[in-house]
Amino acid sequence: MVIIPSSPDAEEWRRAIISQGRARGIAVSTSEDVSIHQTHAFTIDISDNLDDVSTTSYDEKTIILTQAEALGHWTGKQRADVSLLLSALPRDDKLRYITHSSLHAGRSVAVTSFLDLHLDKKFGSTDTPVDHALALYSEGPLRTGIVYSWSPADFSIDPRHEYADTSTDIRIDLTGRARCLVHGPYVALPKGIWRATVRFSVDASACRHQLRFEWGPLAHFASFETSPGKPGHFTAQITHSFQEAGLCELRLILPESSLAGFLTLQGVDIEMIGEAASV
Repeated sequence: MVIIPSSPDAEEWRRAIISQGRARGIAVSTSEDVSIHQTHAFTIDISDNLDDVSTTSYDEKTIILTQAEALGHWTGKQRADVSLLLSALPRDDKLRYITHSSLHAGRSVAVTSFLDLHLDKKFGSTDTPVDHALALYSEGPLRTGIVYSWSPADFSIDPRHEYADTSTDIRIDLTGRARCLVHGPYVALPKGIWRATVRFSVDASACRHQLRFEWGPLAHFASFETSPGKPGHFTAQITHSFQEAGLCELRLILPESSLAGFLTLQGVDIEMIGEAASV
């Protein structure tokens, strides 16, 4: 089975597999053409449903995931729904993933053990809106020891902010009441111990304030408070165990009112540093 989730290039992948597969005597069926020719030595079923990854009636399964960050916009589904499907993808060496990097590995890509697809056209359209918060799934299931990064634009930010010049950093004016400055990105992560590293800077007025960091799934999270104490660039690390796959949230909170000061958010890195213990 070959699973091609709906994306800008899904139809091109379908056509290429059908054309090149049938030219080599392989029976290829789709949801519109479910007939399988039993006289053929090899057959391929094409599906667009990621849930079919759990099907056990196939010797081989391949998922074409070259545009994970475009799945939400293309299907009309919310980020949360798409990421929950992606977070459930198994980390199984027997399951073949074709990702964006696969397209640059050579002139062909192995779709199955019996079909190498010639890359005689360019896959990976850049003409569609993308959700960069989902880009961490661009190489398939998330793995231990790999650092994934989110930019400030992937989060919901306090209205009193502006983009710093010539960068993606976001500068937040702390003047005003106590409030949540940053929250999001509400992307599902698989079960595991996840560490978030917040990269930020504060000026002389902002450095005196306490800041509270919260991280974890929506139902429960870890938190701590700290004060930078001096102006400059800082990182804040917070770790939490996700007992099951679920939507994550990072919150950066100003727990007291402020008369002045600016905090600049530079980004958030996440890393699965271990397996969650069973409870």
